[in-house]
Amino acid sequence: MDKTKETVELRKWGNSNAILIPNSLIKKYNLKAGDSLDIIEEESTLMIKTEKRPDTTHIDIAERIINKNLDVFLRLKDK
Repeated sequence: MDKTKETVELRKWGNSNAILIPNSLIKKYNLKAGDSLDIIEEESTLMIKTEKRPDTTHIDIAERIINKNLDVFLRLKDK
């Protein structure tokens, strides 16, 4: 699984604190207001987990394959 790191700011929201999830991840995981997310604490790491899977198209899959194997495709192109 590809790992992505997004840096977000902890913000004051009423009497609580909140983080805003980047819109790119909201769209990728098809998240909606009211969805449940799990926050997992592991050593010094906090992870946010959803049971939803990212929306994936054939183009997304092809792009991932090409990006992971770009060096192979470039060598083949030169033959």
